[in-house]
Amino acid sequence: MSKLKLSDHTEATLRDRARSHNNTGSSRRITGDHLKAVYRRGATMYAAQTEYADLNAFAMMRVEAYLDLLAHDNPAHASYKYDFDLLPPAHPLVASGSVTIQAPKAALEVEQIPQADIASPEHAIFNLAELSGHGYEIIPALRAAWRRGVNDTTGLSPYSRAFALATDPNSPDTDLLPRK
Repeated sequence: MSKLKLSDHTEATLRDRARSHNNTGSSRRITGDHLKAVYRRGATMYAAQTEYADLNAFAMMRVEAYLDLLAHDNPAHASYKYDFDLLPPAHPLVASGSVTIQAPKAALEVEQIPQADIASPEHAIFNLAELSGHGYEIIPALRAAWRRGVNDTTGLSPYSRAFALATDPNSPDTDLLPRK
C-alpha cells in the first residue's frame, strides 16, 4: 500500500479550508487529513464520472459537500451519502450512533483494485496513479503506457504495462514519467 500524494497547492487549500471551518466557532473540529481523505475519495470517484472535465474541481466539490455536512446536522443534498465515517466525534450523526468513525489516515491508504473489478481503463489509470505514490501528475504517463500496451507485441496487456510503470522503477516505460 502507498499513500496518495497531493500537490502542495491542493494540500495547502485543504489545510486552509479546515482552518477556516475550525475558525467558525463550531465544536466540530477537523484536520487537513480529514479533508485529504474526502478529496482522495472524490478523486477516485471522478474516474467513473463523465460529466466533469476537471478532477480537482470534482474532488473539491466533494470536500465542500463534506464541509457543509460538518456545519449542519445533515447534508445539504439528500443524495450526498459519502464520508460520514470521517465525521468528528462531536457531530450529532456520530453521537447518535448513526455512523461510525475511522481514523483519517486509514482512509488515505491506497489498495490495488483487482483487475477484474476495474470498470474502465480510466478507472484503472486513476487507481494506478494513487498506488504509484507519484500523485496525479503521473496520469498522462500511465495513459501513454496503456496505449503502448495496446500495441505491445511482447504479450503484455495494457493494464500490465501501466501497472509496471506505476510500481516498477525499471519499467520499460520510465521514459514517460514526468521530469523533475
